[in-house]
Amino acid sequence: MAIYHVSGGAFARLVAASPAIAEDAARSLTLEQLAPLLGDGGRSNLWVNRELTPGLPMFGYTIERDGAPAVLIFVRSAAENQMTLYYQNLFRILCGLVESALGRAFDYEAVAQDKRCVDGTCVLKQAAFGQELAAEQALADSKMGSFLLLRVVPGMEPVGELVGAIGSAIRESDAAGLVDGDVLYLLMRQAKACDLPIIRERLSAKHIAVEPVDGEDIVALLQHISYTGDGEGGAA
Repeated sequence: MAIYHVSGGAFARLVAASPAIAEDAARSLTLEQLAPLLGDGGRSNLWVNRELTPGLPMFGYTIERDGAPAVLIFVRSAAENQMTLYYQNLFRILCGLVESALGRAFDYEAVAQDKRCVDGTCVLKQAAFGQELAAEQALADSKMGSFLLLRVVPGMEPVGELVGAIGSAIRESDAAGLVDGDVLYLLMRQAKACDLPIIRERLSAKHIAVEPVDGEDIVALLQHISYTGDGEGGAA
């Protein structure tokens, strides 16, 4: 099973996948590729690959937000005896439970966004960023996802200017966080070490230099955030 988040209205980016397929699950798909699953708005949110079309999952479920696809849940493969109405209904019920929980999460995030972010930016405050990082670490520990944590290297620009501009330099599915009021971190979801050169090149075009944070340093950062909460100072 794999879960994708629709980003920017054109792409679906991998959020989590079962350990058996996490290594080779596509990390990004275009909505054009997934057009058969999305339907025309008048069909059920459940889609079944009855034609056994290559490249598409056996089951797909679309969760909408404000009338547009927001989250996609796939079962990539299924045995012939699992293509029955029983398994379709079971998948629909499970996805419905996920949809209900995500709906509450979306509503909470919309209300809490101003409290979670540095004023006027998409950059998360320290405690909120710690929650996002801890969630990604849990997925990685379960072999259901991967991420890169990058520290922005101080340059000529004041940290306040970087905080205000970082939103245009990262994907919608990624996150930025301010720690101790003057250290900016980037959480690149579903990215691996082999992606670092490409990410660095993209960020350097915005005059942003980064260095990776690994292993024990991530654990230390999570412990520090847990101990200090939202910290002091900031770039608001």
